[in-house]
Amino acid sequence: MNLQEILDFINYVSNKEQSGKTFSPNQFNTLLPIVSTELFKQKYKHFEDTQEITDDLSAFKVWMGKDGVMPLEIDSNGYALLPTDYFHYSSILYKQVTSNPDCSISIKNRPVDILTDAQWDSRLSCPITQPSLKYPIANFQNNFIRFAPKNIGFVDFVYLKEPIIPVYAYTIDSLTDAVVYDPINSVQLDWGDDSHIEICNLLLVKIGINLKEANLFQYATMKGKEE
Repeated sequence: MNLQEILDFINYVSNKEQSGKTFSPNQFNTLLPIVSTELFKQKYKHFEDTQEITDDLSAFKVWMGKDGVMPLEIDSNGYALLPTDYFHYSSILYKQVTSNPDCSISIKNRPVDILTDAQWDSRLSCPITQPSLKYPIANFQNNFIRFAPKNIGFVDFVYLKEPIIPVYAYTIDSLTDAVVYDPINSVQLDWGDDSHIEICNLLLVKIGINLKEANLFQYATMKGKEE
């Protein structure tokens, strides 16, 4: 559903429930980012627990380094800035490129070991466990990641991004004072369609309407038949 369809649906349910409460565009714009974030945090708590939840959050997974996408760049000091939309890391992989005697190139995948501050200090201070391109390490800091060895260059970085802030853009008809939806300037939810009913449910809870998702699916069917 686009934002207009979501707004129409929750107001349809509200009217059917005879609550007397509907969403104005401004109220919709205020509450929609809140419930989107709430749903994200609810599902994140159980990320990778079930395939269903993993699939729900797949829309928020970013893979830096896949075909056509730049990998995460690491500077000469071994530092890489975290993306501005970063929320939680999923995996980090270094692709070690080696030139062979026959002039061919071999690429070997080297998982990057993520360490705590104490583990990082221990690895660097012990000559036996010194990191190398074969066994690279990383440590998360505020807004950046540090890597060792420093000359690692680039890594594939898979992470969960934060939900975008949805915006229901609209104008007011000068003759009728009616709200006119502006799809071009609206910012849609980045949730998949399967999660839109959950978004609607959370929005309805905000105005005191508590329904089971099964009831919302019934309302969606009824609305489709009435259109």
